[in-house]
Amino acid sequence: PIDKPLKSALAICESDTHAAMIEALQERGLVEITHVLTTGAFSRLDRLNIAQTRLPAAEQQQPADIWRQTQSLTTELLSDRELLYFQDQGWTSQAVSMAAKARGTRRTLIQDGFLSFDPRRAFGWRKSIWPVSSRLDHLPLQASRPRLRSFLNNTLYRNNFFGITRPESVLVYGNAMKFRLVHQFGISPKAIHVTGPLLRPEALRDTSPLLAGRENLRVLFLDQCHLRYHRMCQHDWETRYLPLIKALRQYELYVKLHPSQTEAETTDVLKAAGGHDTVLGTNRLPNSLDLSVDVAVTVSSTAFVSCLAAGIPVIFCDCGGLDLMPHFAHPLTTNSTSAQQTSLLLDMFLKSQNFPGNTRGESLEDHLYLPKANPFAQVLPK
Repeated sequence: PIDKPLKSALAICESDTHAAMIEALQERGLVEITHVLTTGAFSRLDRLNIAQTRLPAAEQQQPADIWRQTQSLTTELLSDRELLYFQDQGWTSQAVSMAAKARGTRRTLIQDGFLSFDPRRAFGWRKSIWPVSSRLDHLPLQASRPRLRSFLNNTLYRNNFFGITRPESVLVYGNAMKFRLVHQFGISPKAIHVTGPLLRPEALRDTSPLLAGRENLRVLFLDQCHLRYHRMCQHDWETRYLPLIKALRQYELYVKLHPSQTEAETTDVLKAAGGHDTVLGTNRLPNSLDLSVDVAVTVSSTAFVSCLAAGIPVIFCDCGGLDLMPHFAHPLTTNSTSAQQTSLLLDMFLKSQNFPGNTRGESLEDHLYLPKANPFAQVLPK
């Protein structure tokens, strides 16, 4: 039952964001995490004094071997613990989750980033076969066939399969994500809890600071790992994504690199930015951005939440990838379809001193619920 306390949990950490989520859960006394499975070294975790075990590395091993090793290690460490994880779109986390399910362990999945993209782009015709596909993609819980799993996931869901492990409890950003999980994977509505983000500001603003007669805009570009995670093809990366960054050179440009960006793609991004010395590095942004910029541009970075919390307007530019942001009816968000249109919107903002925000569209709250009360204390009682 959902009201059963999580007295002791085994967590998975695959990024600095996950480390920050574990830190928040510990500091708020929501869950007692006694052991963490990691995919790398995270300094934030080291400060928490929690036992850690590194998952098997992928180098020089077959995926099936890593799958079996990961499941064996997970089964050994679970003991009387429950499983707490933050994404299940990679087959390493799927292996961990399936090992927990095979032994009857309760699993709690907490959403780690914005994922309720426009389904027309994200799924296309596949959305019409969800009632059938949700019954076809089951493989034996401990079958060491990660390549087959990846093939099914990509074919049926186009890399949009958060929740595919069908955990006993899921905590999501908004009702839009809950609706998708119910229909895409047949998860019971009672198992899905709309809590909003764990790492979040107290509130979002709907007005931005005045430009005060600035001669040029300070633009923050929020980078993402579109190629590494197969969210965009190479052609769109070269002909739409990188040209978008180049188009922003005419402004006072700040570039926030993604923490998981590869070296090759980081080089592409920095080259497109023109060698500016205003690169913010790879550390995750605070819940409310404290940087002096006028506007942010991104394809679909979750960091847009930090911007709106600080009253910084955001332009979502469609660069042809899978992650097409909805049009939110919010005065500090707007959408563009090209680098040229983005530049026009920025110039309009600079000349008029008023951000050309959306006046119609979907409710932002439907995708990003920010209640005043703390719902995590109700869903994850001490």
